[in-house]
Amino acid sequence: MTGMRPAEIRVSEIFGPTIQGEGALTGLPTVFVRTGGCDYRCSWCDSLHAVDSAYRDQWRAMTTEEVWNEVTRLSGGLPVMVSLSGGNPRSSRSGR
Repeated sequence: MTGMRPAEIRVSEIFGPTIQGEGALTGLPTVFVRTGGCDYRCSWCDSLHAVDSAYRDQWRAMTTEEVWNEVTRLSGGLPVMVSLSGGNPRSSRSGR
């Protein structure tokens, strides 16, 4: 199928590597990928800028290849954990 654009993910931020601070993987070097858009509003969410549509103009549409390239750049090509958070995939497709 020619002319089709690759699927994109709305990304709020990609940062790291830093040390994972929660859960079973605490202490491991991790690159965080926070997507934009979520309609759940969990009480423990610490990333409102990544989920609230008021910040939509700060999100960047990226292909999975672009996301992976940024993770690889940040990690220096070394193996790290990657944490994906921030968005609800269903709500991320609506309201671009």
